[in-house]
Amino acid sequence: MTTLTLDIKDAPRMGLAECKANLSSVVFDVEEREVPVVVMRYGKPAALIVPFPKAPAARSPKARGILAQIADEEKRGLESSAFTNAMVAKHARQ
Repeated sequence: MTTLTLDIKDAPRMGLAECKANLSSVVFDVEEREVPVVVMRYGKPAALIVPFPKAPAARSPKARGILAQIADEEKRGLESSAFTNAMVAKHARQ
């Protein structure tokens, strides 16, 4: 689960009617600038529009991908055929 920490002290404030009339541009600004907007109702904070958290950065390549550059092709072929034979044997019994 992602935890979101926001500092809304300096976040722009906008009345509900103005937000409703310009919702598409408000959401676009929140998404682009990654700054939350406080929606006010009767002069009091009522809602908060926040940017959706970005996906975490891609993980580093797996060892198999890194080691593939130096792997012996003959051994890789033997390993691949051994795996295939094991899967055939496993599923043939059922």
